Amino acid sequence: MKSAPLTFAWLLVLLITTRVQRSAGRWGSRRIQRSHSTNLRRLRAEPSRVLATSLFWLDDRRWWPYVPVFVGIVAPAERRLHWWRWLLVGGAAHVIGTYAGQSYLRTTIRMGRAPWRLVAARDVGVSYFVLGAAGALTGYVRRPSRSRVQAVSVA
Repeated sequence: MKSAPLTFAWLLVLLITTRVQRSAGRWGSRRIQRSHSTNLRRLRAEPSRVLATSLFWLDDRRWWPYVPVFVGIVAPAERRLHWWRWLLVGGAAHVIGTYAGQSYLRTTIRMGRAPWRLVAARDVGVSYFVLGAAGALTGYVRRPSRSRVQAVSVA
């Protein structure tokens, strides 16, 4: 915990916000998620706020499945990259992943392949940050198997 303080502080915040969602009930939880969602409507209205706050809410009402992911991927990435590069890589992955996904969704909605109601879909979570950290960690794998690990990560 000492070597990856931001990771474990973030995990603690996720525990707290998950408890808040549980106490709010099913509909209250959805309302909370929508208000912090990086969906098309929120990104247009308040992009900075939702990009920051969506990282502190989970789409699931269970917190414990994220513990091994944070211990096995996010914490080692923070240790290897140091806190400032870790934030830069994870933050960039979160922003780029969010805008790429939402741009694709906007295109499919405009083409009539997706329903208009998805403009306000719930989209919160840590996945893009975690995937960015995992991708950065692949650079530390030894040479003979680095390419295979990176190929598997991309797949």
